[in-house]
Amino acid sequence: MSALILGFFASCWFGWAQEKPPPVWRSPLIVGAVLSLIVAVVGAVYAWRNWSGGSVLGEPGAMRRYGIIVGVEFGIAAVGAAVIALCGGGEYIAA
Repeated sequence: MSALILGFFASCWFGWAQEKPPPVWRSPLIVGAVLSLIVAVVGAVYAWRNWSGGSVLGEPGAMRRYGIIVGVEFGIAAVGAAVIALCGGGEYIAA
């Protein structure tokens, strides 16, 4: 699932970076987008083949820890976005 999720979002980021890159960056960005989609597809196949297997999130307290970690990540991202916006770089904040 990690390969699926990270591959998917990497392809999004590589695609987003293709909006106005310098001309010499175009090919590496396309290669990165394609490779990350391949990683996502491989991750999806492995996830599908092992869907009935156990999950590390099935352990007692794991979901609570996961929720705390995700909450902290989003909080840090919000603070970072606010700092970027206050410094006049609002166009650099991801949707």
